[in-house]
Amino acid sequence: MSNSASAKKLVEDLLIDFKNIHGECRKKYPNIKEALDIGIVRLRMMLSSSDDIISSLSTSSEVFTAIFFGLESKFSKVLPICLTSVQRLALAAAVGEVYATKLVSHLSTLVEDGFEDLRVLQTVIVLLTTSDVVRKDSLAQTIVLCFKLYFNQDTTTSNTASAAIRQVIAVVVDRMIEEDKREKNAEEIVGSYHVKCPQTLRPKAQDAYLLFQDLCQLTNGDNPYWMQGMKTMTRTFGLELMESILKHYPQAFLDHPEFCYLLKERVCPLIIKLFSPNIKYKISGVSTPTIIEKPLFSLSVRLLRVVSVLIKQFYTLLITECEIFLSLLVKFLDSDKPFWQRTLSLEVLQSLCQQPQILRSFCEYYDMQEHSTKIFEQICKGLGMFICSLFCNDSSGQLNTTTNQNNGSPVDKMGNQSGFIYNGVWIPVTTLLVSKSIYLDQLDYKTENVNVSESYGMQLACSTVLHICNAIDILILKRDSIKKRTESNMEVKDVIHHDKTGLGSESFKYTQPLDVEPQIDMSACWHKMIENCWKTMLSTLSFLLEASTDEQANEQILKGMQIFASVCGQLQLNSCRDAFIASICKMALPSGYNSNNLNSTLSKLLESLSSEKSPDSLSNTGSIIMTVKNVECMRALLNLSHCHGCLLGTAWHIILSTLQHLTQILGLKLSTGGTSKTIQPNELPNLDIPQALNSDLPVLSSMLSRLFESSQYLDDVGLHHLVDALCRLSMEDMENATNNKEPSLFGVAKMLETGLVNLNRLHVLWKPLTAHLLEVSQHSHARLRGWGADALTELIKMAVFYEHVPSLAENLPLQLTILYPLQEMALISYSGVRQLQFECVLNILQECAPKLGAAWPVILRIIGSATNQQNEAIIRLGFQSLQLVVTDFLPIIPCWCVHVLVEVIGKFGLQQNEINISLTAVGLLWNLSDFLYQNRASLKHELEKYVICQPELTQHKEANGLISPIQNKDLYPSLDNAVSPFDSAWMSLYSKLGELCVDPRPAVRKSAGQTLFSTISAHGGLLENATWYSVLWKVLFPLLQQVKAMSSAAADCPPPSDNTTLPGNILIHHSRDTAEKQWAETCVLSLAGVSRVFSNREHVLRKLSDYPRAWALLLEIIEGSALSKNAEVALNSLKSFQEIVKNNMEEHEEGKIPFLNITEQELDLWINAWRVWQNIGTYCMDVSSFVRNSKDSSGKISNKTVYPSQAFLTALVNIFPPLLGRIYGRFGIGDLERLGKVLERAVSMPLHSDTSPFLLPAFHHETTLSPLQKSVLQAISTLLAEVPQLNNKSILDHNDNLPMYPTVFTLLLHFIEFACCPPKVETQDNESYTQIRGRAGEWVVMNYVPLAEHSMKLVQTLYEISYAKVTVVKGNVLRNIIKTLHLPLKLKYACPAQSTWKLSIELLLNVLKSGLKVHLNNKDDDFQDMWMSMANAFDDFLFSLSPPPDSQTLAEHRLDEQVDIKLVKLIRQDILPFASSLSKVFVDRLMKLLNKGSIHSATTDMFDSDSVAFPFKEDFAKLCFETLLQFSFFKDTHNKEESELSRLALQSLLERCKSVLCKYSKDERLNGQFPLPRTRMFEMSFAVKAIATLLASIKKMVENKPNLIDDQLWRDLIGLYPTILECITCSSEPVRHALKEALLEFQDLLSPPKSLVINGS
Repeated sequence: MSNSASAKKLVEDLLIDFKNIHGECRKKYPNIKEALDIGIVRLRMMLSSSDDIISSLSTSSEVFTAIFFGLESKFSKVLPICLTSVQRLALAAAVGEVYATKLVSHLSTLVEDGFEDLRVLQTVIVLLTTSDVVRKDSLAQTIVLCFKLYFNQDTTTSNTASAAIRQVIAVVVDRMIEEDKREKNAEEIVGSYHVKCPQTLRPKAQDAYLLFQDLCQLTNGDNPYWMQGMKTMTRTFGLELMESILKHYPQAFLDHPEFCYLLKERVCPLIIKLFSPNIKYKISGVSTPTIIEKPLFSLSVRLLRVVSVLIKQFYTLLITECEIFLSLLVKFLDSDKPFWQRTLSLEVLQSLCQQPQILRSFCEYYDMQEHSTKIFEQICKGLGMFICSLFCNDSSGQLNTTTNQNNGSPVDKMGNQSGFIYNGVWIPVTTLLVSKSIYLDQLDYKTENVNVSESYGMQLACSTVLHICNAIDILILKRDSIKKRTESNMEVKDVIHHDKTGLGSESFKYTQPLDVEPQIDMSACWHKMIENCWKTMLSTLSFLLEASTDEQANEQILKGMQIFASVCGQLQLNSCRDAFIASICKMALPSGYNSNNLNSTLSKLLESLSSEKSPDSLSNTGSIIMTVKNVECMRALLNLSHCHGCLLGTAWHIILSTLQHLTQILGLKLSTGGTSKTIQPNELPNLDIPQALNSDLPVLSSMLSRLFESSQYLDDVGLHHLVDALCRLSMEDMENATNNKEPSLFGVAKMLETGLVNLNRLHVLWKPLTAHLLEVSQHSHARLRGWGADALTELIKMAVFYEHVPSLAENLPLQLTILYPLQEMALISYSGVRQLQFECVLNILQECAPKLGAAWPVILRIIGSATNQQNEAIIRLGFQSLQLVVTDFLPIIPCWCVHVLVEVIGKFGLQQNEINISLTAVGLLWNLSDFLYQNRASLKHELEKYVICQPELTQHKEANGLISPIQNKDLYPSLDNAVSPFDSAWMSLYSKLGELCVDPRPAVRKSAGQTLFSTISAHGGLLENATWYSVLWKVLFPLLQQVKAMSSAAADCPPPSDNTTLPGNILIHHSRDTAEKQWAETCVLSLAGVSRVFSNREHVLRKLSDYPRAWALLLEIIEGSALSKNAEVALNSLKSFQEIVKNNMEEHEEGKIPFLNITEQELDLWINAWRVWQNIGTYCMDVSSFVRNSKDSSGKISNKTVYPSQAFLTALVNIFPPLLGRIYGRFGIGDLERLGKVLERAVSMPLHSDTSPFLLPAFHHETTLSPLQKSVLQAISTLLAEVPQLNNKSILDHNDNLPMYPTVFTLLLHFIEFACCPPKVETQDNESYTQIRGRAGEWVVMNYVPLAEHSMKLVQTLYEISYAKVTVVKGNVLRNIIKTLHLPLKLKYACPAQSTWKLSIELLLNVLKSGLKVHLNNKDDDFQDMWMSMANAFDDFLFSLSPPPDSQTLAEHRLDEQVDIKLVKLIRQDILPFASSLSKVFVDRLMKLLNKGSIHSATTDMFDSDSVAFPFKEDFAKLCFETLLQFSFFKDTHNKEESELSRLALQSLLERCKSVLCKYSKDERLNGQFPLPRTRMFEMSFAVKAIATLLASIKKMVENKPNLIDDQLWRDLIGLYPTILECITCSSEPVRHALKEALLEFQDLLSPPKSLVINGS
């Protein structure tokens, strides 16, 4: 503080005080005088100095010394002045801490000596409130000073000290609060100055901690730790001080864990300890062995006040302790406790129950915990027991619920007073609500003998009960509106404070407005609260209502019951809600009305209130007395129905049941229109109504009558539950009617009344109301059914004629909702109800047909509902209506209703009762297509406008909140974004025709299929390109899938009608006599139609993005159909396949196909088609597909083997050439191999014996190809065609790096093999079939000779152009050809056809001429097998074991010899000259072959006169011998291979000659005089000449090279000499001449050569 005027004024005042003291002490106290003089001088210096005056004063020893001397003098005139000076300094905060401590010490001395007590208290208060210089021990000493004065005998001093103590305590705690607001400095040192104080607290917090701790110690009777000098303190005052701190400074305990510790460890144990007398003490006449301390009222009041503060402010910190406190409070309510104690507990509970959030916390922390005390439940039960105990007649505390009815009316005893009376006990109560606690606030009550009246206790208990009801109302009922308000107006933050202890407090939460409650889901808590208290509250409120005599009290109690009923309804606790409502209903009815049932359990009560009670129950119950309470309860019931109708739910049934009984009591009669009238009360036989209530009955009657009329003011939910309850009552009437009881018709009548007054809210009640009336309309009771049907049709007509806003024509959902029940009446089988339905439809058409607009779909569906019945008359009636609509109303029907009309026509087409109606319906669809075509311009324009309005209609429906029972997809089935509006009409037509195409009846299917594809063909040009997507995926492909499924499921046996002789049966051709065959026709028709669409509309379909997927699916379907077990389906599917493949292909010459220029994307599509073709070819000829299961007429299943027909295979093969014209760009070796497998399997298939006469030739020698064989060869020839896009190369040449040619050769060679070895098809059961020549079997094989011979020609042509290709050479094609031709060459004359071996040898000669050019120069070991195969083939052909046919002529024999000669010439000219490059084994085989050929005629068996028809093949033998002789002469060569050839030839020649000579000599001797045949003579002469020539050649060569001939050859030559000598007796001149020349050549061999002489031995 600066040297301000106030500071100077302070110094001047001090100067005056010092002067006054100076005057009083001048003579008596010289030491004081001297100190004052010094002080005065010091003060004057301060006035003249520029230093801070206040700071100087606070540290001036001169000033304070003078004052301390004055206080020590204890002079009566000086003490007041000194204390005044101290107060001046304290007010100016000019007291230093050092001097403050000394000042407190002096003040304590004054108090101990009894001087100036009041002034000292004033000084202390000023000193503590103006500054914080008094701290720690000085502060404790100051507080002790105040406590000493509090115990002063003087009342004024004691009261002043009491106030000072409270103020000092507040100052101490306030210092801590201020200290907490300041941030803690880093330099601040935290430490405790007292051992009983935690070191974690800051200095001022330590003072507050020690103060509160000592208060707890003193109240508990223990010595203080900090306030030294205190001995005792009254518990009441200690509790008051503790309550003050706890109540006004809860934040101190919330922010400091140390203070929380004091609460838990000091305060709560202290409270529990002090509660001990209250707990143990009981009001009882039974003596106890021990003396129990009697509880004190004053102490109990303060304890309960502290408990109340602890629960309210520190609940979450002291959960366990509060559980104990609350349990004690509930226990204090026991009847054995003093009534004042019970009343105090009620006051505390009332204060707690006034705070809804605290009650919620009780339930959350206790009742919802598993092992905790159910506090909230105990509170409710305790209140109920308290109330009941007030009316108990015995000591048990149990309420006697039996009311004595014979004691007379208690009203006469109590007069006009208000209160409660029960069981003869009367307790007057003026009001039920207590605004302020009386005894809990009386802290100055002087006596312990407190007299509390039972009326006040009853009032407290009732008030607490009502507060609980109000709290529940605030917590639960209003939470939704509060939640919505908080979500829209504010953001709720977490108000739970967390401190260092980890605990939190909801003290702030309790004091906050309800709308800032944390937004958490409290549903579980609300449910638990209601579940724990509803039974107790129900019994308590019911008891209070029964015992109450005051109308105002009744109103409040009924309000509480209404709250609980509403809350239970809000939480959907139906049983609880129904119990409260049932209790009100029970009290609403007269006491004499079925009292036995109404006093039973809840379930029996509900049963007694049901509508099953007979109307005659009034006559059996005796007198019925209506009371004012009955009227009040009835009004409360009606008020509950009006105010909380949305929460009643199923409780409406209880209410309406009560009202139904009320109608019986009041005598209301129902009329057919749903209204009621009242009869006079005196007309009721048992009704006893007091005179005072006569005026109320008309009011009740009017309220009851207006209840259903006023239902128009209920919200939508309440109206819905009201209608539901009416439906339940009506259901009970239906049950009564079923049990042959007369129904009351109350529910039906009130439903009609409720519906008529709520026509403006049809979206709420229409669906349940009409649904139930529909159910009533089909009841077996005629009267009830008639009421229901009349009510339903009346509601529909009145709803249609009602002036809706907006109008009905503008509200499509409302139209549909109104007419939907009329449509549903079609499901009722009673003719009378259906008659009413069609009459209603007729009335609507007559009155509103031009205005129906969007309601036309419902009308049309009602007409179409006739097809749901089996009654043919109803179907005819409906179809007549349909024809009338199509004939007369088609121009006025909205354009978008065409879809619905198509649907209805389709229903009549699909009905199974009248086939003529179905066929006529298909005709109507054709007529409708003409209508669409003729009016296409106007329809297109109108549909486009409709599409624009469609979103608005949808939005309009949503804006009104009306959910139509008919969905949009039912109203506009084809209107989507994928197609244009006009095309959607066509789509609906096509879709419906597609459905008819799968009708079970063949005639309908056929008619619908023809109509569908004719319509697409005729009018498909009108469709937009995008629409074709829907045509494909919504019509055509689904049609194919359904037809496939139905066809697969069709039974393979004749229909039952075909086996009977019923009149009127139509004769069916055998091709259509089973369901499978009939569905096969449909399948053929559908697939052909779809394929035709793809062919004709390809230019449009290719523009679709999904065309590849559609193409793939079509191919997949074709594949599946082609693999069908039905031959008709399979064949026609291939025809469809061929149609789409040949599309856009121009006609060319036979055998030629066009190769088209296609893109890569198109190629991908056709590759998929190629894959499908392969799959068909593979799987249709798989072994597993040959076995078929079939049923006979008896249903027996049999298996048989069925092979693909020739027509099917031919169609399959014919697809390949045009398909190749599209896929040639990607046709590779894998494709060729798979093609070969398919073609080979195709020609291998046998044919049925029934078709064999048309396919097999009449004579075996015919070479006519079958259509399949011709197609196969044509397919192979296609591979050789030149492709312009491949630089005029064939596909085989284009892929010359791949083994394309070998693959084709392999296939053709297999075909050649079939000529001699026909193929056999494998079967699962090894079933065999006959060969070609057999006709006895079911399956026969084809004639493969023509195929093989044509294949030979094709092989020759193909080899001539490819023999030099690397793939052909490396593929051993020549070897394969030789091996393949080996068999027919070997069989020769044994071949099935003679042309086979001739063509085979011709093919072999031709391919060898070309192939030897390549292979003779190739010494690869891989070809060795080929040479041996060639040698084997030559040998088996030239020397075949099969004899020629008997019919062979000489000319043919000569021709056959020429063929053999050609083969030998080939060996002589094209093979042996290259012997050097051939293997020795092969050459040796050839030499042996030539040797064998030259001596072939020498065998006796071959030329026997009995077996040989023709002469010896001289030319052939001669050529063989000449060839052998040609290669026997030695040449001057160093080539070892040639030398070896000569040696081999020489050995063969010698062996052959020796053999001829030996045989000739032998045969000549055997023949005797008969000469041998000329051929033998020629052979003999030729052999002898060959020997002579050989000898001459050897001698010439030996002259130059003596060592050229080995020893063995010489021996063989010399060995011939004896054999020649044996032949000299020959009579043939030519032979003898030849022998002469040969013997002359032997002359040189009689002596050894020179080489032998030189080298020999």
